[in-house]
Amino acid sequence: MPRTSQAHLARMKLLRSEAFDHIMIAAASDALVPSQREVARRLGISHTALQKAAQAGRIAQEPGGGWNVEKVRARLAASSDPARKTAAMVAPVPVQPSPSPPPPPARPAFVAPPLPEPLPTPSAGGSSFHNARTANEMLKAQERKLRLDERRGQLVEKARALMLVHRLAEVSKAEPVLLIGEAGTGKTHLATGLCVAACRQRRRVRFTTATGLINELAEAAHANQLSRALGRWERLDLICIDELGYVPLAETACELMFQVIADRAEKAAVIVTTNLPFSEWPQVIANPRLCKALIDRLTDQAHIITTGTDSYRFRRTTAQRNAVKP
Repeated sequence: MPRTSQAHLARMKLLRSEAFDHIMIAAASDALVPSQREVARRLGISHTALQKAAQAGRIAQEPGGGWNVEKVRARLAASSDPARKTAAMVAPVPVQPSPSPPPPPARPAFVAPPLPEPLPTPSAGGSSFHNARTANEMLKAQERKLRLDERRGQLVEKARALMLVHRLAEVSKAEPVLLIGEAGTGKTHLATGLCVAACRQRRRVRFTTATGLINELAEAAHANQLSRALGRWERLDLICIDELGYVPLAETACELMFQVIADRAEKAAVIVTTNLPFSEWPQVIANPRLCKALIDRLTDQAHIITTGTDSYRFRRTTAQRNAVKP
């Protein structure tokens, strides 16, 4: 055999012996032994004698699990167990400290990003033209921020309305829905979406305007069929009263509409769209007590959604005119 091969084999044998020594040292340095057989082997006693000592309560496992060889040797030597002589005669296995792992690299400290610079304020010095220009830019930036915040608020409210379209919890729980906002902000569109979603759930739905409801009830009262008409409105699962507040109502008309809403209180759902806040409802309903009672029934456990003041019709017209201009 060539000399290179013999040298290679000799080197492999040396490496294997060194690896075996490392394994034995690592096993000896392990403080906890998982099984009783390994403890008996290290102490040089029989497994049966070790089991009897464990059953008698002379030795026990560690709280985390496993056996501590040194503690078992000391307890057997201090007890009157027959295996104590053999355990005491066995020399303890030399434990060599294992090399400590290198410390982890230090993490770089967090550095916060720089804050944006504030808008410049007009200084006392400098030209008047520069100060006026800076103040004008600040005013425009503030106006843009206010418009953006208002637009975000409107989007949040409309998102709530769209969630109601998908859930329709107010129909099953008989919770009213009030859509309040200026003309052209999508109140009727959202109310129609709620009614269509309820129809897809096979519910009885009726959509009408405030004036149409009052005219129908007035004609039924004139024909002595008011109770029959009120019964038809009461049997519906969902009714939508659109455009409440655009036209002032007479006291008799308000009483007829109040009967429809009062009969449905906590029994069936109702949707009302209006362009007036609650503080301006007395302009439409002249009787203050009747107005208060109507608001009290409509706002009980109700979903009140404001659609804002930005009219989509005005935006559409403005966009079309800007597109025509050269």
